[in-house]
Amino acid sequence: MPSRIRIQPPLVEVPDENPFENDLLGRKEFAETLASTLRAIEGPGVFAIDGGWGTGKTTFVRMFSQHLRNEGFRVVDINAWETDYADSPLAALISKVAEAEPDRARGEKFKAIGVQALKAALPAAVKIATYGMVDIDAASERVVGDALAKFAEGGLARFDEDAQSMAKFKESLQDLAARCEDKPLLVIVDELDRCRPTYAVEMLETIKHVFDADNLLFVLAVNRRQLDQSATTLYGASLDPETYFTRFFDVELRLPEPDRKDLVRHILRGHGLSDNDAPADMLADFLAASPCGIRVITQTLQRYALVRASLQHLEDGLWWWILPTVVLLRLIEADAFRAFVAGQLPDTRLLDDVFQRDWARPLRGTGAANLMEAAVAIVWSTAQNEQSEVIRSAEEASASQEAGAMASGDSIMYWYGLLGGRQSRWMGRILTEVVRRVETFTVA
Repeated sequence: MPSRIRIQPPLVEVPDENPFENDLLGRKEFAETLASTLRAIEGPGVFAIDGGWGTGKTTFVRMFSQHLRNEGFRVVDINAWETDYADSPLAALISKVAEAEPDRARGEKFKAIGVQALKAALPAAVKIATYGMVDIDAASERVVGDALAKFAEGGLARFDEDAQSMAKFKESLQDLAARCEDKPLLVIVDELDRCRPTYAVEMLETIKHVFDADNLLFVLAVNRRQLDQSATTLYGASLDPETYFTRFFDVELRLPEPDRKDLVRHILRGHGLSDNDAPADMLADFLAASPCGIRVITQTLQRYALVRASLQHLEDGLWWWILPTVVLLRLIEADAFRAFVAGQLPDTRLLDDVFQRDWARPLRGTGAANLMEAAVAIVWSTAQNEQSEVIRSAEEASASQEAGAMASGDSIMYWYGLLGGRQSRWMGRILTEVVRRVETFTVA
């Protein structure tokens, strides 16, 4: 029975005793440095850790959070996206921070005081939620207007009461944080950039203005680029996100970039695929050297996994060797590859187009590149019913070397011998199927 592919990689196991045991991206040192920094800060303060989509932010947060607990910190974990359904993030923050109170009675009292603060803060939440609305119909405008009018009734009369409720809550929050003694209370927020723009901005406003207590620190794991888009969506293109977010982040850090080859192999494992074979080596070498961002690498490997899953019915296993070459060429040289498939561009021209790129030039002659050249040569020679110029040149080069070099496990002739001996009448169908499936799972 064909094996099945995982679309969403499983969660990395984070052992309590050694949370970085499965840290395959080398973030332990960064975590230890950050932990020692947090230990030395009194608070209030907000740290933002910026990492792009697919860079392992959530896995790092899980490991880091457990590491902090092992170091004696009192830690509150909040997944902002899981609370995005709520009207206001203040309720979620109050409920989660109350969990940091080991005394149950004190925790319930903290929540009760928080309810009064929530009522006081509600009008501000409505204002943020309706900011920037355009082209709303008259009925919607009346509903919003009526709601705000009700909040405004007796405005001055309620102001003192609301201010007292908020002050009482902050006093209760301060008391909770102060009892953490020699280390600050830490609140770690993840997935903020996945939230609705209104919710994300209100979460930041609430953290900065309501939870600014001594001995309380927030650590936010964010995709800063996505947050910038949320802010401009809410406030308009004229907003300068760089200036805007300095209001909320006291310290901004960049999650260390992983070793790109390790990342490729990590993603392949997550999809249930081998990370230690020739196709994996080719993908790791080319994607690591390419200028592609982490997001593109992640999407490319997901596409590779999907196509592999969809091709397992083919009788001839030659597609297994052809697929990584097709996926990479489609990414690197899309137009030239289409011309090659149509028989309009010879194999030598296609490969020259690839390896003339500055980042790809050093790869030529490596095992991964030789496998790619052999695969391209086989496709061309089978389709054109003639010997490939790539192979002719490789044969001449081999003839001038020692006999042992001809059998080298990473030479073009080695791969050509391995794959070429398995050419069959199915080659045309195999290539057609592989290309069609890759195009099916390629957006652009």
